[in-house]
Amino acid sequence: MLVNNIHVAVRIRGPYCQDESAHYSIDDAEENNLVEGSRLLINKDNDSVPFDYVFGPKSTQFQLFFRCGVPLIDSVFEGFNACLFAYGQTGSGKTYSMLGSDGGRGSARKLDGLIPQIASEIFRRIKRQTADAEALLGMKNMSSFELTTSYIE
Repeated sequence: MLVNNIHVAVRIRGPYCQDESAHYSIDDAEENNLVEGSRLLINKDNDSVPFDYVFGPKSTQFQLFFRCGVPLIDSVFEGFNACLFAYGQTGSGKTYSMLGSDGGRGSARKLDGLIPQIASEIFRRIKRQTADAEALLGMKNMSSFELTTSYIE
């Protein structure tokens, strides 16, 4: 379950081109992978912004899912509403992070984004909880789940 109501993560995609004005660094980053509770330096003047999670250019879709998606799913199964929000300029990688390289169609499972991974995990947990309830009670069709989703782009 999420301890705080809002967590903020930033994912840095690798350089799109050799842009001399592009500048960022992550405090104490190990191989530009994932830094928890870090400050992201946003310009050459050493201005920084704190984030709960900073995902570097070498971070994986699974790391993003594990840190950002799984806590949302846990909260949903405890009866809370959840929201996942992606914001950034055109070409910054929002669609890749949210849907994956194949647009969420699943042909490259390890590259699936947050939405397909979260959906798969939710239905996997529903199936597991239903089977557990049937095994415990010895009766079928005793579990009921209601799931409402929205997607806006």
